[in-house]
Amino acid sequence: MLFNAGFMANQAVVRHLPGKDDLVLVDRLIHHSIAQALFQGPAKFKRYDHLDMLHLEELIEKNHSRFNTIFVFTESVFSMDGDYPDLQHLVRIKKKILLSLSWTKLMEQESMAIQEPDSQRKRVFPMKSILL
Repeated sequence: MLFNAGFMANQAVVRHLPGKDDLVLVDRLIHHSIAQALFQGPAKFKRYDHLDMLHLEELIEKNHSRFNTIFVFTESVFSMDGDYPDLQHLVRIKKKILLSLSWTKLMEQESMAIQEPDSQRKRVFPMKSILL
């Protein structure tokens, strides 16, 4: 699917893909357009503490038997702060707990990050795209 704006993609995917028997787990600082779509959709959702993969894992373990599908939505780089989740840890959680009962949505709404070699420093550049 191709959308002309991240907002439109979030309205289409986030609002309509998860159903009433599904759970969506989102980072507490998720982009506002995702939060808007979640409030309008039929799925239940919970927020995990910002960048806290252990809290996310705890929520998945507590809830995986109560819902048909668990969706996890996050951003690759949080455009307001410039910080980013541990995506490798997120993939390990998915493989360990969720198997085929999950969807993971990585949002590339407004940012692209470049990590400089041999440095902890990242530079964030504005960008308009989304990766599902």
